[in-house]
This record gives sequence, structure tokens and C-alpha cells, in this order.
Amino acid sequence: MNRENEYRGKIKENQQGNELDWVYGDLVRELSTGRCFIMDLAKFDNGTKLVDVMIEIDPKTKGQYTGKNDKNGKKIYGGSIVKFKEWSKGEFCWIGEVVYDYGSMYVIRGNPNKECGNPFEIQLSRLDSERIEVMGNIHDDKEEINNVD
Repeated sequence: MNRENEYRGKIKENQQGNELDWVYGDLVRELSTGRCFIMDLAKFDNGTKLVDVMIEIDPKTKGQYTGKNDKNGKKIYGGSIVKFKEWSKGEFCWIGEVVYDYGSMYVIRGNPNKECGNPFEIQLSRLDSERIEVMGNIHDDKEEINNVD
């Protein structure tokens, strides 16, 4: 799957002067410390210093864009919580977290819920976008993993 090299991350709590919770752009990781930054290169021009477009994020919240959007056009990232239609009924009943695994692909992993009684794992690339809906992310909306309409 070809995907854009776009990341998101939650702004580190101790940073001052940022109203946003999440930032989107290119990921930069400082190897010696493990600190992570998101750079919005769209704001970079000849007069801009690189440090002006770098925002430190909490490394646990970084997620790469999967190259897939949901039925509403919302981008799906690693760490997204999604629900999707079950094959046989065509109803939304499966809900899980998007994770990068097996060194090569994104999968949706979920636990049993009130509608579907078994844990599951399915490749994200096997699902049509029209069958998927982003409900949130594991950092802000962990309770959504058990809520199925």
C-alpha cells in the first residue's frame, strides 16, 4: 500500500503557547533522547527557522497516516479507533484500534463487545472505506473501544 508520509501527535503538555491538542506533519525523532517532533513544512519558507515549525509531541501518541480514509473522508492513523460493518449483516458492530503490525501492515484489533462475542483482527487494506468510520483515538477516546451502536 502506498501511503503518504504524514504523522500526527499530541502536543507535549509542558509546551507553552500552543492552543492545539494535535499537530500533523512530518515526524522527526531525536535518536539520543527519543524525543519526537512534528514539523509542519507547509509553514516553512525562506524566512522561517526550522525550530519555528517543530513542535514537540508525546512519543506515545505518534501515529502514521495509513493511506486510507473512512466513509466521511476522515484520515485513519495508527492509534485510531474505528468501527466497521460486519461482512454478513452489513451493520456496524466491529470496533477496534488501528495498529501497525507484522512489520508491513495496519490491522484493526478489537476485543469482544456486546454485538460481537469474539476478539478479532483484520487487515485494514481489506476493507472498503465506505464500511469504516473513525470514532476517535486511543489517547482521547479509549472508552469508545467498548461502545457500539
